[in-house]
Amino acid sequence: MKKLNSLYLLISLNMLSVYSVASAETDFPFDPFVEVVGGYSKALDSGADLSENAGVYGLGLGMEIYKNVDLKAQYQDYSKIDVDSKNLSVKTKIYNYELSYRYPIGHEVSVVAGVGAGYWKMTKYQGSTTIMANGVAPMARVGLDYDINKNISASLSYQYVNAIGDLFTGEYDAHNMLLGVKYSFGGREEMTPTPVLEQVVVEDFVVEEQPVPAIGAVVPMTFCNKIVTPIMFNFDESVLSANNKAELRAVIQYMKANNLNGVTLVGYTDDKGSENYNSSLAKRRVDAVEKFFENEGLTVHRNIANGKDRTNFKSDYAKRRVDVYVDALLNKEIACDQKFGF
Repeated sequence: MKKLNSLYLLISLNMLSVYSVASAETDFPFDPFVEVVGGYSKALDSGADLSENAGVYGLGLGMEIYKNVDLKAQYQDYSKIDVDSKNLSVKTKIYNYELSYRYPIGHEVSVVAGVGAGYWKMTKYQGSTTIMANGVAPMARVGLDYDINKNISASLSYQYVNAIGDLFTGEYDAHNMLLGVKYSFGGREEMTPTPVLEQVVVEDFVVEEQPVPAIGAVVPMTFCNKIVTPIMFNFDESVLSANNKAELRAVIQYMKANNLNGVTLVGYTDDKGSENYNSSLAKRRVDAVEKFFENEGLTVHRNIANGKDRTNFKSDYAKRRVDVYVDALLNKEIACDQKFGF
């Protein structure tokens, strides 16, 4: 047992050392996390009548090794399982690795699926006799993750562990329903502010669908803190939607009607993922807006990719945007009668 605990401690120290190196490297993409889980475990064995009241809890350390891909080392402890017909019981502990993928289906919700293998250690009690065994078992998991905020998420998942035990202890399959809470480190450091433009924060964020303007019509613009309009993007996307293009055409028509030429674009992402990936995503978003303007004959004077926006908006959706500034109005005080959320 001491040897196994030492092995798990070594795994933990190795992951912490990787994090220390990652913090010193500007190009390392992701931060580590710690997770606690607990729930109900049902043991199934066709050859024995097992109790169905076993509980399970676990503690895991992991790291996002690629966008939405996690690698986790976890310890799981199962409560004692009674074999009623033979007056014996078994106690199991599992040390496992899991590779999982999260697929976003909403702004805060993701479907997660993972596979892995666990090193199990079982103790069988029958009267005064104690038998110990160990081995390796495959496992799989599927469930839902919900992001409470940028650091904390909750999960509900089903986990299957195949063939725990051996010839001497007896063998069973574990079907687990697990509730988990995960804390992801990082993401709280302050970004260096861009000196060119001042970012102003307002409490609410409201984005309304804009109708496609008629060709040749001059659309009156409403300004708020010198921002003509925020161009919103979906999660991990940098392609302009039909609504985005309608908003940008309205900006172009306004500027041509008022003999204005030149805009400044500032791109943002939410604060999930790595600094490097988000800076690249912000750049792709402003590039998409810039290309649209240039195809319409408008000049883009400055193209700024600010990367992560850590402003405390009510939704991460508000952070996935490109702000459009009219250069001729940057040094003027503009009345604001509509909140864009800035």
